[in-house]
Amino acid sequence: MYPHNGKLRLFVKDIVEDARSGRSAEAYSQLFTTNKILVTTYPEDSGWVLFYYLRDNYRRNSPVECRQLLADYLKLKTNRPSLLHKQILLLAIRISRHYFVPDIYRFFVAWGPQFLEEVDYRSSELNGKTIEPLVVRLIRRIIYSPSSPDFNSLRLLFSNQLLKDDELKKLIIESIIAEAKSMIANQQWLRSWQILRTYLERFQDLSDDSEKVEIMEIACHAASYQYSEYLPWYVGNLAIDNVDLNVIARPISQLVGRAVEIIRKTLEKFSGSVGYIADKILSLSKQPEADNRLHYLAAELAFLAGDLQRAQNIAIPLYDNLKNNQKYLDLLAEIIPEIDVKLGLLMKSVRLRHDTATNAQRHFKITRLLLNKGFKAQAKEEFSYYAYLQRDHGHNIPREFYCYEAVLGKIEQPAMPVDINEPMYDHYMELAERYMTETK
Repeated sequence: MYPHNGKLRLFVKDIVEDARSGRSAEAYSQLFTTNKILVTTYPEDSGWVLFYYLRDNYRRNSPVECRQLLADYLKLKTNRPSLLHKQILLLAIRISRHYFVPDIYRFFVAWGPQFLEEVDYRSSELNGKTIEPLVVRLIRRIIYSPSSPDFNSLRLLFSNQLLKDDELKKLIIESIIAEAKSMIANQQWLRSWQILRTYLERFQDLSDDSEKVEIMEIACHAASYQYSEYLPWYVGNLAIDNVDLNVIARPISQLVGRAVEIIRKTLEKFSGSVGYIADKILSLSKQPEADNRLHYLAAELAFLAGDLQRAQNIAIPLYDNLKNNQKYLDLLAEIIPEIDVKLGLLMKSVRLRHDTATNAQRHFKITRLLLNKGFKAQAKEEFSYYAYLQRDHGHNIPREFYCYEAVLGKIEQPAMPVDINEPMYDHYMELAERYMTETK
């Protein structure tokens, strides 16, 4: 009860009315700056003034100011539970979505989970629209808090007859998927990765295989824009020991394939983790349901990790199934040390002609290998292919081109030769085929 001071009581009520009527900044200043003594005397009225001020100004205030104002409210000895106490929680949820602060989990614990009521677990109707339960909106924000607990801690706060464990699990995963998609749609790339990190660190064990697939697709989509370097980290932290490859074989292959592309471009960033990622994918590739692409990616990761022997052990047995795959042949040419075999594999890849743009680089690699063997005339022929394809596809000729011209002789307006050196290609391809047959 308030003290029996009629004039003082009316003075405070007028301040509350000013705040309610749109003059919340003036009301807040008058009560919390000019007449601080009244804040402790009239905590409930002070709480309403603070609420109106924060509601009207949180978009203009800094995150630190919002956090401080919420902390100030919690210090007030207001009635709990009450309409004011519920409105403050709803406002904190709204602010946390705008700024991703305050730490809504810690605020909720201080607010008092015991003050939730049965109605907070129920949907409601407003102007013909269904409003999600307060608890659902709260959980959606809590799972992104810096100090967010794991599922077991959340279930202690919320699981009861009104929200069972399975419903809580479903709510968490659905919230993560919806929020990540929303961030991507709004081009908030960093925030989308923060959400995916929350999923990996706290909640991925709650998702079934179909949900894992959907989140993998979200990660691939996010990596197509900004912060793509997070994708290898994502792959390295996936819990995939007990997944059903019949369900996720294709999406996991696409995910790992994209991660490998990123690692290749910026290998120095991942030198300390690529071996761990390789171990994870190799373990997965040993499952009976693993497809050839997953084995190939495991081999490529082993190669990027610097383990050539393991890369060979994985890749060579795949030859019969993948010998018409250019990328696979390119990988073999990198991990097998014998020059003649490298030449045969690269030449076989060139003959497939699936990708003429990357064939330029294959011709360049063949040029260098032939020079190592002392075959200058054949090397110049291959080099002319390289120069033609580079310019034909609008690519700049790298500086090293001119170094090779100094060795091989100048190439004037490189034109496509009539055909490749068929006898030479046949010879080295036969050597490579024999090697692969004997080795596997």
